Amino acid sequence: MKTNIKCYSQCILYILFSPVRWLLEAALKIFNLVILYRIFDGIGDTIAMTTILSGLNKRLGCKGIILSRTPAIFENNDQVVAFIDYGKLSKLTRSLLKFIFRHSRGSRIFSVGPEIWTPGSYPWAPQPHGVFQEKFYEGLQPDARYRVDTSSVRPVLAFSEQELERFAKKYSHLPEHYCIVKATGGTCAYNWARLKEWSPDRFQSVISSLNHLNWVQIGQEGEPALDGVINLLGQASLREVFYLLSRAQAVLTVEGMISHAMAAFDAPAIVVFSGAHDPRGLLYHNTHPVVAATLPPCTPCWGKGCSVPGKPCTGAITAQQVVTAIEQAMKGKTQEGIIQFPAQP
Repeated sequence: MKTNIKCYSQCILYILFSPVRWLLEAALKIFNLVILYRIFDGIGDTIAMTTILSGLNKRLGCKGIILSRTPAIFENNDQVVAFIDYGKLSKLTRSLLKFIFRHSRGSRIFSVGPEIWTPGSYPWAPQPHGVFQEKFYEGLQPDARYRVDTSSVRPVLAFSEQELERFAKKYSHLPEHYCIVKATGGTCAYNWARLKEWSPDRFQSVISSLNHLNWVQIGQEGEPALDGVINLLGQASLREVFYLLSRAQAVLTVEGMISHAMAAFDAPAIVVFSGAHDPRGLLYHNTHPVVAATLPPCTPCWGKGCSVPGKPCTGAITAQQVVTAIEQAMKGKTQEGIIQFPAQP
């Protein structure tokens, strides 16, 4: 009931706000700009803003103004003309900008992620953000009227010459060729992220089996440290992590920020997927998915926790499966037919 009231309220305000929206759209069109905003956490989803902007740039030749919590993602992106750091705004400014952008969504202002009500839908009807989307980017673009084609674009993570020089100096001790491993979702991972995790012990088995490769472990301080790796836990900023990814031969990780960021580059990302969601919507050009040979009937669960003993969607994935996936990926081979979901009743 509360949600329905909010849907009706947003719809009515959107209609009343129309004159301001038309003027704002006209001004943005004159300068060939778009505004993309995302006020929720989630670095992987925020990285997707750069992909959507690339799609808009390809279609309209426009550049963008970004409202987000993570400025590091958008630095040196020549498609971004201005960045508004949501985390540094006062409460009043946040509320004002959210109100203006929320009620100006359309051909030039885009919410990346859901709002209570989506323009183009009836407030009493199921909202697009509440309907299953097979593709990741579709779920982040609820307004079907202005959906962006992202099939031929990828995330943009760019560096300045000064950054490249500084990062190269800081990480000059790393071998010329290395692979990156990110073994957990992080020390501050919420329940949804933890549901996607595999086993650190199995990550260790993979590293030990492929000890002829140079492995660099990234992540937050406090994450389980693996043996036989160059340990950079807690030592790299987000921008530095992007740089390390750009130089890596391959990346091994669970689905999350790293798998999304790696899509900006060409090296393979071997991603261990859980049954929390449908991995078919999270495959990039360089993603090599590893999924349990037999998935339980509850997959995909879209849940926040698992009550099935042993969490078979990840518990059934063996270290040898992952070793094979890495070896195939580094030889330029792809795995065929490895994502087979059980028939749904």
